[in-house]
Amino acid sequence: MRNAKGQFVKGEGFWTGKKRPGLKTKSQFVKGSEPYNKGKLSPETSNELNGLWKGDEAGYGALHAWVSRKLGKPNLCEHCGLDKIPTGFKRYFNWANISGEYHRNLEDWIRLCRPCHIKYDRESGIWGNATKLWKK
Repeated sequence: MRNAKGQFVKGEGFWTGKKRPGLKTKSQFVKGSEPYNKGKLSPETSNELNGLWKGDEAGYGALHAWVSRKLGKPNLCEHCGLDKIPTGFKRYFNWANISGEYHRNLEDWIRLCRPCHIKYDRESGIWGNATKLWKK
């Protein structure tokens, strides 16, 4: 419990033998049950309404994650037509920025396989431009 100064004494259980107020009983916790808000986003704080929303000032990774959420995971290459992931690779298809300006414009992104993405970025001069965004 507490000593003469009113401090808790280590090893003395404060709640020993008492019912703790506000706690659920053991039977109310079911292993594997889903929380009430699983998979639901709060519309009041989603996307542009969120106080931390950066818009076009977002970094490289944040923009790619945003594109993946809006357009889905790419599963084919629009350049060479490849639609199967080669063995030994986990992620092989990427969203590539067409203009190299990295704005939140969904029309400015194409699906490419990794080799075509690297070739496209090097030929269009985007390769060095993207590394500046990583430092944001």
